[in-house]
Amino acid sequence: MKIGKKRKPFEALDIVSFIILTLMVIIIIFPFYTSVLVSFTTNISYVRKPVQFFPESFTLENYSYVIDRMNIFTGYKNTLTIVIIGTALTMFISLTYSYALAMRDYPGKKFFFILLLITMYFGGGLIPTYLLLRDLKLINNVLAIVFICGVSPFNIIIMKNGIEALPESLDEAARVAGANEWQIFTKITIPLIKPIVVTFSLFAAVGYWNEWYWSMITLTKTSVKTLQIMLRAIVDSTDALEMDISASDFTEVFNQGMKMAAVVLTMLPIMVVYPFLQKHFAAGILVGAVKM
Repeated sequence: MKIGKKRKPFEALDIVSFIILTLMVIIIIFPFYTSVLVSFTTNISYVRKPVQFFPESFTLENYSYVIDRMNIFTGYKNTLTIVIIGTALTMFISLTYSYALAMRDYPGKKFFFILLLITMYFGGGLIPTYLLLRDLKLINNVLAIVFICGVSPFNIIIMKNGIEALPESLDEAARVAGANEWQIFTKITIPLIKPIVVTFSLFAAVGYWNEWYWSMITLTKTSVKTLQIMLRAIVDSTDALEMDISASDFTEVFNQGMKMAAVVLTMLPIMVVYPFLQKHFAAGILVGAVKM
C-alpha cells in the first residue's frame, strides 16, 4: 500500500491565508485601538500627533467631562433596565413559541408558523406603531422598547429547528414517567438546547443594547433616554461642550477625545460580557441550523 505524500508544515495557501487574515484583523482592531487611545490622550498631544500607535500622554479628563456633563449613568440605568427585562421577555416568547411549533401534533401549527413568517417581511409601519404605543400610554416608557423588540422570528425558527432535532423518545419517556408538558419543557428541552438559549440570549441582549431608532422616537424625556441616545447627544453637542471648557482644561480635554470617551463607555459592557459567552456561539448556531 502506498503511503500518501506527507503534508508540508506550511504550504503556499496557508501563508496567503495567514497574511489575508492578519490584514483583516488589523483593519478591524486598528480603528477600535485608536478610538481608545484618543479617549485617553490630551489635547496638546493629539494636535501634535493625531495618529499615534502608543500613548504619548495620558488623561482621564475626557471621561470626566462626558460623565459630569451628560449624565451618562441615567442612560446606563435605562438601557440596562431594557436589556434585562427585554432579554427575559424575548427568550420566554421565543422558547415557548418554538416549543409549540416543534410539537408534532400541535393544532394550527402550520398557521402559526406562516403567521410568524409574515412578520419577517411585513411590519405594522411607523405611524400605526407609534399611535398604538401612544394609546397604550407607553410613550416615554422604557417598556415601549421592550415590547417592540420582544419577538424575533429568526430566533424562533432556529430554536424550533433545534428542538425538532431532539429525539422524540425523550418526551415519550418523560410522559410515561408522569411528567407534564411544562416539566418536559423546563427540565428536558431547555437544558438540551442550552447552547442555543445562551447564544440567542446574548443576541437579544446586544440587540436591546444597541437599539436606538425606536428609543429616539418614543423616549424624549431626559430621565428615560437610553445610552445610545445619550451617545448621539454627546456626539452632537461636543462642539458646544468644548466652548465651555476653561483655558486650563483645554490642554487636556478636546472634542474628539470626548467623542471617543463616549464611544468607549458605550461599548465597554458588551465587550466585557462577550468573551465569556463566545464559546457557545458556534454550538448554538449549528444545533439550530442542522434542520432547515
